[in-house]
Amino acid sequence: MSKPITESILSNETRVFLMCCDFRSFSAVAHALGITQSAVSKIIRKFEDSIGFELFIRNSRPLTLTPEAHLLHRQLRGLKGEMTRSLSSLQSKNYIKPILRIGILESLHLNLGVAILKNLLPNLSQVVMLTASANVLIQRLIERKLDLIITNNVSTEPSHVFRRLLFHEPSVLILPKSFEKDPNQNWLGSALPSADCRSFATGTKAAPEKSMRCS
Repeated sequence: MSKPITESILSNETRVFLMCCDFRSFSAVAHALGITQSAVSKIIRKFEDSIGFELFIRNSRPLTLTPEAHLLHRQLRGLKGEMTRSLSSLQSKNYIKPILRIGILESLHLNLGVAILKNLLPNLSQVVMLTASANVLIQRLIERKLDLIITNNVSTEPSHVFRRLLFHEPSVLILPKSFEKDPNQNWLGSALPSADCRSFATGTKAAPEKSMRCS
């Protein structure tokens, strides 16, 4: 059984104090926690030393709270309730945020990938980014292991994916100086191939994959 979410925030002394207020018995608290009665007494004594006043009248049965302890108990109970409500609200909001699985070309992830993570993370609970070759990414998309991929044109483009052109990048041809160009050959404009970068969403020999998870 999981502990209440406030247990990770309240100090051990505070939790034991609240239990002593409820149980009105050091021995009952010790039994509930699975420790000795003297251990509970030491925890309360340490708490009293840190706050500067006594919390219990120890020679009474059941345990009697001092006036200061009554006030502290009410305040801590109210604070614990507010913390529980606030943490529950934050957790619920975080659970509502979706998880996005993105695939991106290795050549793009260092610059474009970082910018994507920076802009998407505030609206998502988690982003998983996979870097791989275009063919691997499209295959992962078809298998529904990715929600979105950013890649160039690939040989296999299933008809059931949604495609959108993000940007068009022209090619640059570099030739040795000794290369004698055919005077009839057009090396400019549409004669050169160019690379399109597209995003695909849908629902060969694989290159190594790399993944990054952010939340």
